[in-house]
Amino acid sequence: MDQFRIRLAKETFKFSATHFTILCASEAERLHGHNYQIAVECLLSGLDEHGMGFEFNLLKPFIKNLANAWDERVLMPRLAPQLSVREESISKTPHWVLDFIFGATSRSYRFPQNEVVFLETKNITSEELARLFTIALSQAWKLSMEKHATDPALIERILTLSVTIEETKGQSATYILHSPLTSELTKSVPRSDLA
Repeated sequence: MDQFRIRLAKETFKFSATHFTILCASEAERLHGHNYQIAVECLLSGLDEHGMGFEFNLLKPFIKNLANAWDERVLMPRLAPQLSVREESISKTPHWVLDFIFGATSRSYRFPQNEVVFLETKNITSEELARLFTIALSQAWKLSMEKHATDPALIERILTLSVTIEETKGQSATYILHSPLTSELTKSVPRSDLA
């Protein structure tokens, strides 16, 4: 069976974000940032009658929109058991106060609410970012195809969707979603929690 791999890794598929990774129950990295690069790949079982896998412009805006939702934000893990979140107003501006308790150590951060994105994960790692991005991208693409009554043959031809998140040159993580446009996994995470 013929298979084709399509890779979209434009220079504009990027975001800059602040985070820290929880290393264990009693230790976490310091708050720091990365200039993340995104690469998206699709494995297809064949081409359409015009010799195309799919129109790239159907997918590129979703990649850019998802990257923009995380760009210049502080990414925080909503499901981290060490995280305590409360609201506070400073000069009439709503802020999140984030308290992290790691064994005998604790840290407290205060950020304007519009600068923080809470992600449905226990940790902010390249692996988790790749997983969440892949699921969100699959959801957006699937909704678009349903809205525009896309040919079901195209949906079946797309075997995998994978996203690679590179946090620094030569250091990345990839998440692969099989049958991305028919997967039940794309229903399990609400889009509003991803962007």
